[in-house]
Amino acid sequence: KMLAGEIAFSKSTLKRLVDQSVNDPENSKPQIQNLEREIQEKQRQMRSLEQRITESGEASIANASSIEMQQKVMRLMTQCNQKSFELEIISADNRILQEQLEKKCTENNELQEKVRLLEQRQSNQKSSPSCSGNAVSEEYVEELKKKVQSQESENEKLKLEHVQSVEEKSGLRVQNQKLAEEASYAKELASAAAIELKNLADEVTKLSLQNAKLEKELVAAKDLAAAQTRNNNSMNSVSNRNGTKPGRKARISDSWNLNQEDLKMELQARKQREAVIEAKLAEKQYIEEEYKKKAEEAKRREEALENDLANMWVLVAKLKKAGGVLSVSKSEEALVAEPAMEDENKNQQDVILKERQVLNSSPEEVIVSKTEETPPKEEPLVARLKARMQEMKEK
Repeated sequence: KMLAGEIAFSKSTLKRLVDQSVNDPENSKPQIQNLEREIQEKQRQMRSLEQRITESGEASIANASSIEMQQKVMRLMTQCNQKSFELEIISADNRILQEQLEKKCTENNELQEKVRLLEQRQSNQKSSPSCSGNAVSEEYVEELKKKVQSQESENEKLKLEHVQSVEEKSGLRVQNQKLAEEASYAKELASAAAIELKNLADEVTKLSLQNAKLEKELVAAKDLAAAQTRNNNSMNSVSNRNGTKPGRKARISDSWNLNQEDLKMELQARKQREAVIEAKLAEKQYIEEEYKKKAEEAKRREEALENDLANMWVLVAKLKKAGGVLSVSKSEEALVAEPAMEDENKNQQDVILKERQVLNSSPEEVIVSKTEETPPKEEPLVARLKARMQEMKEK
């Protein structure tokens, strides 16, 4: 800021020297060259300082949460209000200075008119034979000339102050506009982050509900399997007890053989059903583990998105401080957010279809589907965010 103020002051003095060089070009030429060299040197120093600020900003990027972003937005809004208040004060001072300048100009014109009249009187008195009051009139003219010169110097000072106030006013307007743009961009980033976090929370709740349903089904299947095993054990104990008692063979009828064969067939069918139920239980356990993994991946993805968003905000803030203006419109953010939501919905539908196929298929098909599964690809929104961060770093 100091360098920018010095550059503005040097430019104003350069303009004044250029205007004065019309009367005396030889003496003012070296002064103009010196001022131009000073302005170039200060601009070079300003560029080097901007490079240092950008490098230090890229090196010191830290994590920030959505609360910190809201605080920064509030801070930027307060700064914007302060700058607008300062701009109003400077504009009021500028008006006062302009009124004073106009008053001084009118006074200067009046004094010049008086000097002109006195010179006319002096010339008339010189032409007339009576020259008794020449000394007094000359002293009075000299005093008036000194007053005119002092008024002209004051007018020059007021003009310089007016130029400086105008430049400060323009600089404050630019800074106010930048702060307003930064505040709007920060609000858009915070809203996008809130939407993304809400979507991730909805996904986590859906996964937790599905996990609870699977746990209930698993408990019911375990109870059913335990009841069937108890029934089989009781039937086996009854058959063994009836077959080992002596003296009962004479009472066994021909229908007992048929019942025994039916019992064997029923036992085999129950064993097959138990094997199928055990396979389904194993499948449900595998699906439950997959859901747990997906929930953990969603949490990790949420944390990664928060970190990427925080890094983006810090990088944007540093670039804004360095003088770069980055604006992302709402239409582009909508174009970025809509494909991401569509991809998430497609992924959820694919997961539900795969679960239905797993529940309806046999254990062998489940094993084949497990081997054919591919690792999940990276979310498109995360990839776009990383690409956007890389582009901003290159800029």
